[in-house]
Order: sequence, then C-alpha cells, then structure tokens
Amino acid sequence: MPAVLVRTLPDELVHDLDRDLSTPLYAQLAQRIESAITTGTLERGYRLESEIVLGRRIGLSYSTVHSAVDVLVKKGLLMRSRGIGTLVIA
Repeated sequence: MPAVLVRTLPDELVHDLDRDLSTPLYAQLAQRIESAITTGTLERGYRLESEIVLGRRIGLSYSTVHSAVDVLVKKGLLMRSRGIGTLVIA
C-alpha cells in the first residue's frame, strides 16, 4: 500500500467562517473543503488531519467538523477508514 500523506487544510480555507450567516458552520466548512478538492488544492489520496485536531485548530466543535465531513463523504469526495483516517477520493 502506498504511503498516505497527511495534509493540513490551508488556513485560508478554514479560518474566518462567518458565524453571523444563516448558513450553518458545518455547511460553510464543507463547502470550503469541497472547493479545495475540486480546485486541486487537496488532491486524491491525501489524508486530512483528524476531525478533533481540525476542530481545535479552527475553534469548532468535533460534531461541527464531523457533520461537514459527513456531507462530503455522502457526496463521494471523502472516505473515512478506521485506523487510516479521512481520505480524499475524488
């Protein structure tokens, strides 16, 4: 199995989410991660940092980050694998 690189999401993608918008924070985060995937910032095969680590880094709860990742898993952009983490598959 080839090595999987852990990729920290770029700060500009995850900071400054607008808490005053009617759009929930998880949806804003999901949209930004999806954009990073579709533009090639996050390439197929990259492993994202853990949801707990990402949440702590950007000041969101684990459940908010988990909900954002769920959206992208359902869209077929990410895949969760126990013991490996969350991988970009699109």
